[in-house]
Order: sequence, then C-alpha cells, then structure tokens
Amino acid sequence: MSKAYKAVANDHITVDLDASDAIASKVSTNGNLVGLHNENKVEATLLNSDFDSRTYSIRLRGNIYNIKIQNKLDQQIEKLGLSLGSESTTNLVDAPMPGLILEVLVKAGDSVESGDGLLVLEAMKMENKLVAPRNGVIKAVHVEASQTVDKGVVLIEFEEDEN
Repeated sequence: MSKAYKAVANDHITVDLDASDAIASKVSTNGNLVGLHNENKVEATLLNSDFDSRTYSIRLRGNIYNIKIQNKLDQQIEKLGLSLGSESTTNLVDAPMPGLILEVLVKAGDSVESGDGLLVLEAMKMENKLVAPRNGVIKAVHVEASQTVDKGVVLIEFEEDEN
C-alpha cells in the first residue's frame, strides 16, 4: 500500500504514513491521546491543534513535538517547489511548471493583496490559479493569455517593497 501521508515533527523528523499506521484511536476532552502503534500502547497529550493547516503540538514521553501532516496534494505541491500559506518578500512570480497561460488577471500598476489571483496556468490538464505571494503593486506582467511558458520563467514582477 502506498504511503498517503507524511508527518513532519519539529521540522526535521519525517515519517511516511498510511491509514494502517494510525496512532491515536481515542482523543478525550482533556486532550489526552490513547492508541496503539505496532501493538504498543501510546499515550500523549494534545497541546494545540489547527485542523485547517493540519498542524498539531503534542507532549509524548516528556517531549513536545510540533507535527505537520501532509496529504498527497501537500506533498505534490512541495515537490513542485511551491508552498501554501507562507509569507514571502519576493518580487518575482515564476512559472512553477511548464504550461499554457489561460488568463491574466492583473496588469501593471494594480495593487494586490497576498492570496489575490494573478493568472491562470494550465499544466498537466489542470487549471492552476497562481496567487500573489505578498501585498504589493504589480510592476510588470511578462506574459499574456495563450502563451506557453517553461518552468522558472518570470511571469509577474512586483514593485520593490519599501519596508
């Protein structure tokens, strides 16, 4: 069976998981986790959880672990060199993969906020909306609709951040 999930603890311990690797079988209201892993009883305390970002902090045997769970999509995004939800100060938006520009949503001089759509790139038969990595003003748009691009090509340039 393929490993559908990856757990990263404290940014350096990586474990590939599938459904049969489930550890916690019961979470009580006080945050205690009790379960079995490889026929061994595991007890931990859930300190923090953010279901939307799939991040958790647990105390296990006196140690605190900050855990990020990645599903298959998260893992593919990481392989492409992209990231979700991370702040950026970059002035350039590059093509994350080769593809066809379907639509350009901004023009030079437009003000955008982090997460606003910039353009739509078709790659591997999927439409991918590329979004602004930060708040700023568009300095230049280097592509147009119906243009094919290679991975790494600069698509959009931001004005220099004055902070």
